[in-house]
Amino acid sequence: MEIPEIKPKEVYGFITKGDEIIILDVRTKEEFDEGYIKTAINLPLDNLEGDILKIIPNKNSKVYVYCHSGVRSEAAVEYMMKHGYKNVFNMTGGIAQWESENLPIVT
Repeated sequence: MEIPEIKPKEVYGFITKGDEIIILDVRTKEEFDEGYIKTAINLPLDNLEGDILKIIPNKNSKVYVYCHSGVRSEAAVEYMMKHGYKNVFNMTGGIAQWESENLPIVT
């Protein structure tokens, strides 16, 4: 299964334009509390299976998923695609790449 990807700067562009998107952070609560992307919803990968439908019931929503480096978010996107989500994307490089490009985080 090919995992759709999106670059951090593209995600930032959608955020600044005010597009109707969901930013999903699949890191742990502790990691999330250290800094996250504005508007992000924290749903740790370990809880994804049980809670994703409650958090994002519309499987057509545009969802950009990230973690620290892109590994956990890739697994999350694969899981979501297998369960009928149509517009999910893995943010390449995760929040580490986001920060290296000097994009803003909430701390």
